[in-house]
This record gives sequence, structure tokens and C-alpha cells, in this order.
Amino acid sequence: AVDNDPDGRPPCRLLHIVEGGDYGYRFRYGRKGLHPFTSWNGEIPGTLPMIAGTGEAPSGMLAYESDNLPDDYLGDLLVTSWGDHRIERYRLKPNGASFTSKMEPVITGGENFRPVGIALAPDGSLYISDWVDKSYNVHGKGRIWRISAKEEKKVERPNPVKEPEKAIFSKHRTTREKAARQLSTSKSGIEVLETAASNTAADLRTRVVATQELLCQNKGGDKLAQTILLSKSPRELKAFAIKLATSIPDHFFADLSNRDDLNTYIVATLESSTDVFTVDPQMYLLGDADVFVRHAAMRAWLNNSVFKTQLLMTAYDPKKLRETYLAMLVSPELVVQSLILSQRGTGSAVYEPFLDTYLKASDPDIRFLAIQWVAEQKLTQYRKHLTDSLTRPDLTPRLLVATLTAIDMLDGGKPGSVDHVGGRWFLERLAFGDKTPAATRAMGLRMLPADNPALNAPAFRKLLEVDDAPFRIEVVRTLRQSPIKERAAMVREIVSDKSQPDQVRAEAVAGLDAEDADERKMLIALAKGDHPLLNREALRSLRGIKLDDEKLNTTIDTSGRPKGMDMEQWLGWLDVARPDSPEFNETAEQQHARRIATGQRIFFSAKAGGCYRCHTVQGRGGEAGPDLSTIGKSMTRERLFESIINPSKEIAPRYAAQLVELADGEKLTLMFVGPSPDGRDIWADAQGKHHLIAPGEIESKQPLTTSIMPAGLHQSMTRNELRDLLAFLESLK
Repeated sequence: AVDNDPDGRPPCRLLHIVEGGDYGYRFRYGRKGLHPFTSWNGEIPGTLPMIAGTGEAPSGMLAYESDNLPDDYLGDLLVTSWGDHRIERYRLKPNGASFTSKMEPVITGGENFRPVGIALAPDGSLYISDWVDKSYNVHGKGRIWRISAKEEKKVERPNPVKEPEKAIFSKHRTTREKAARQLSTSKSGIEVLETAASNTAADLRTRVVATQELLCQNKGGDKLAQTILLSKSPRELKAFAIKLATSIPDHFFADLSNRDDLNTYIVATLESSTDVFTVDPQMYLLGDADVFVRHAAMRAWLNNSVFKTQLLMTAYDPKKLRETYLAMLVSPELVVQSLILSQRGTGSAVYEPFLDTYLKASDPDIRFLAIQWVAEQKLTQYRKHLTDSLTRPDLTPRLLVATLTAIDMLDGGKPGSVDHVGGRWFLERLAFGDKTPAATRAMGLRMLPADNPALNAPAFRKLLEVDDAPFRIEVVRTLRQSPIKERAAMVREIVSDKSQPDQVRAEAVAGLDAEDADERKMLIALAKGDHPLLNREALRSLRGIKLDDEKLNTTIDTSGRPKGMDMEQWLGWLDVARPDSPEFNETAEQQHARRIATGQRIFFSAKAGGCYRCHTVQGRGGEAGPDLSTIGKSMTRERLFESIINPSKEIAPRYAAQLVELADGEKLTLMFVGPSPDGRDIWADAQGKHHLIAPGEIESKQPLTTSIMPAGLHQSMTRNELRDLLAFLESLK
């Protein structure tokens, strides 16, 4: 199946659907897919990953089983991508018990090619419906296309009723299936089917359709299934035989050494009516590296009372598992994880006594699942466990967000509205906890609003004393956005403090205001200095400010600046590694790391990128646009570049701008963000600024075809700045 993305956050997905599969997205956890208990690519234990990412808005899919297109298309999946204007091709490759693939464009059109439906014609060609326009409203512009081979040849197919013994070998699926049904009506036809099914030299499609018909008609039954399983048949055929057999002797599953057969057997039994596994293989398979095998094994033991009892006996104290025979088969962590996964969301309290152990586990997956279990089942008695865990040294960003969200849910928060992190009080506790690891404190500080009352001047000074450069960087970024009256003086103090790490000082330079006369002098002095990093940040902060350029030239030229350059040109020139630059001898790794660090400053810069006003990264930033914390996983460098250069090319409905006319006649270009607690609506402008507007204050709303993200954003950056910003965004995985 193809699956659209959550609220315009690519990629869309090509999924392998299996019985009982969990693909991670739950609408009750909000539209954006940002909730910590939502998974998009198997990130949460127990959820299944996608086979491949697809183009935007995949609207139709077809497995090509016919004879018009070239032979190498046989069996491939064809997908229509409405948003990327193309027909896509996916060749499935076995990947353990599932598959993998990658997108290959077959046909790509222009802006007005919007393929939606796809169907197989009787002659083996394809028909495509085309929505034409990017408007979501019915507009009357639709088209239909026919797709066929360039050198189209008329194919003479045998008649499946009159010549079924020939037609069963047809590439056209309908023809061979009709032929198989016709053959099953006579004794001689049954013999043809049996020969085709057991012939290892025959085409796989013919063997499958023959096997299907024989087993469905109960002609040969289990004997045929056993013959297939004992032969050197492809795994697809073996899986088919298992699914349709009524019983299969245990000895067919005794040998776990054959990796390919093992994957086939365990997954195929999901659709089998028999319990073919004994306890030991199930335990073994729970620890398998293949997530689809683990999923199938867990489903198998859910219906096995003996196996379930053995798990219960060891679950009270996972350490006891190491003393039992089961320890040879699977780790205690995997047993506990399977227990949690099997009960999560069922409402059963059978395993609740084990939660003390699970919440204290060292395995982060077990802890995450236990936290989710507590939140979903509203087990308020474990609230103290959650709050105590916030000071653990092994707390990860994922566990932090999950814990805060769980506390919010226990305290009555609505899961559907939690597209952000709750629990501000606990974030304060993290940020100011002297005994808390610096990395954990940084996580809390990033998520804490800069106008939080606890972030006063003495608090900032205390935080700046922490001997950890990455943490101090987060402190400075928060300080830059702080409303406290001491902010400007503190920023200048950090800039002048040469004992501070260079990266910390650079972050403070980005907080200087060039409109202020004193701070402008400081920026000019830094621009004239011999520190390349601070040179660049000072020039970024001076961008757009009118200066006496001749006066600026008098001392700057002594450091090698070519004459005649304006500040924009100079900023780009500084970013080229020269023999007199400390970056000239950087390794490729060092250069890449520097570019990412620079790109991060540009992201949070008020004068260059300014992306933070609308977008959040790892808890810091605005909420008007999509969260970009993991954008590097889902978008290529090319798509990131295009979204900056031409933000209006593709706009998800969630982020469409509107021309809002207020009752007093004022007209604003805004994007709807959501309701506010006081009953008004939150709207955001192109700068990420929020506007609170009551519904009664709006005279009219008109949807626009342009993005709220400002066009020409790249023009506020040099080429090198844009390159570094892309490097930073790519690194967010």
C-alpha cells in the first residue's frame, strides 16, 4: 500500500502490509506526526518500517502483471505521485522476510501533470487519470492518459477457456488465473496443474497460480504443500503453500539454520490456520534481527499458552531468565520488550506489576515502551517513577520528550493536541539541575521558552558558569531571545570575554544589535579584527546597516581584504579557506563539521537565515512551520534546496497561506496555526510572529497559492551561507 505523509511532512511511504502490523501513525496523537508516540519508519519498537519513501501525494498503485510493457516491468509496482508530477516504479528486492526498493521515475511531467488513478487496460497498457491543477477544489480540468510500450506489439493470448494448458503460462494475470480455474474442472486439467506446480523449471507465476488453484479446490492439499516445501522452490511459492495448507508437520520448521526458509515460514504462518511452532523456535525468533520475523514470532506466541506461561514466570525478575534454559535462546531484554508490546494499548492490567522493573531498565527501548504504556493506560501510580527518571544520567532526548509527554497525559493533557512538549516545570528542573548531566540540561533548556520567569539575569550567569561549551551555546541562544533588561549587557560581556570558547562568543556576536550605536561599534571592531569566525558573525549582524565603508576599509585592508569589495562580497570572500586562514589545513571531516556548526548559527541568525522564527529544531524555535528536527532523514539535499529557493512550488494544505481581512479593514497574509486557550485562533505571519484573532474579528478569508514562507529567502544569504545551512539541515537525522 502507499500512504500519504502526516500533514505535509515527507516522505510518503510504500508499505508492506502484514496481519497485525503496526505502522506507527495514530491520528489521536495529532496531525503533524511529531508526537513521541508516533512512528513513521519503524522508529518505535514493535512498529514496522516502510519499504521505500515515495514521491509526494502517492494516489494510486498497481502491480504490473501483463504483457504490453517491456518484460522487465513484470511484477514491478507503479505509483502515481500527484505532488511530484510523475509515475514512479519500484522493483521489490527481498530484504529478510520483507522487501526493500527505491524510487525510479518512469514518466515525469510539468507543473500541470498531476497523476492520480492508475488502471490496467485489457490489452496490457495503462490508463492514468490526471488532476491537472494543484488546486484541491473540483475545477473541471481533468485528463486521461494512456501509457504503452514505445514499440507496441499486439499480443496474441491463448483463450483461457479453449486453450487453458497454454493460457496458464500467460504473463497476463487474469488470463492465467482463468486458465487455472478451467483446468481444475477436469481430471486431465488437474494433472496439468500438478505438473506445473511441481516443475522447478517452470515460470514462478505459473507455479503459484497452479498451486493456488489446487489448494483452493482441495486437489492435492497438504501433500502438494509438503512437496513444494521439500523442493528447491522459491520462497514466494513456499510461503503460498504454507498459507493455504491445513496442517504442516513440525519437522518442516525444525531447521533454523536456513535463513531464507526461516523467514518464509515464520511470516507465512501469520495467515495460516495452524499453530506450527513449538516454544523454542518462538523464543529464538523473538530475538531475530529482522523486525518482520520478530513481529510474526510475537503474534505466534500470543496464541500459545505454554510459551506465554514461561514468559510470565520470568517477567517478574528478568535476571532469573539468565539462569534458565531460555537464556540460550533469547536475552531477557527481548522477552520483556515482547511482553510490553503485546499488552500495550489493550487495557489489560495483567502485567502492570512488572512496570517497576521496566521503568528502571537500562535498555532505552524497554523504558520507552514502559513510559508509553503508563501514559496510554493512565497509570497515575507511576507518575513519581517518571519524574524521578528526569535526572537519570542516561536520559536521551527521545526518553526526555516521551517522559514529559507521559506526565502531561497523566495530568489530563489531550494527546491529539500534543504536537509540542508539555511539562514546562520539569524543563526548569532539568535546566537548573546541578547534578544533571550537561547534555540533559541542554535538552531541557532548548525546550524551555526564553520568556520563562525562572530565566532571569542571575540564572543566566549561573548557567554560563557550567564548564561545557555545547551547553553554554544553548544558554547564549536562549539569552539572545530573552526579554530581560540585562540581556544586551550580558551578550556584550560574553562577546568580550576571550576566556569563552570561540563558538560561544560567535553565538553571542549573533545577538548584537547593529541598530544600537554601541553594539554597532563593537561589531565594526570585530569585523576589523583578525579572528575569521568572529569576522563573519560580525558582518552578518551588520548586514543591511549603512556604514562609512571608506572608514571601514582603512584598517581592514591590512588583513588582506581585496579593495573594492562591499560587505556582502567580503563575507563570501572570508568564507574561502586561504593560506593565511586557520581553516586552510582542515581535513574534510573538520571542514564538514565547521560547515554544520556555521549552518546552525545561520538557522538561528536574525540577519541571515532566520529559520528559527517558524521552524523548530530539537525543541528550539517557532511552531508556525514544520518541525525540522529530523528533516535530513526524509528530504534530499536537492529537495531542501528547492524548498528554500521556491517555497510556493508545493504547499501542503496544512501550511497554505490565506489573505485575512479583519473587521476594521486591515488585510494580513497569515497561516492558521491552531486554537489558543482563551478561545481565539492563533495565526502566524511570514516572520513567524503569532497573531491572536477571535473568529468574530475576521471579515473574510481568501486562500492563496503562495507559501507563507517568504520567497527570496536565499537572497538574504551568500552562496556559502546557503551551502552551510543545507549542510546543517542535512545533518538533522
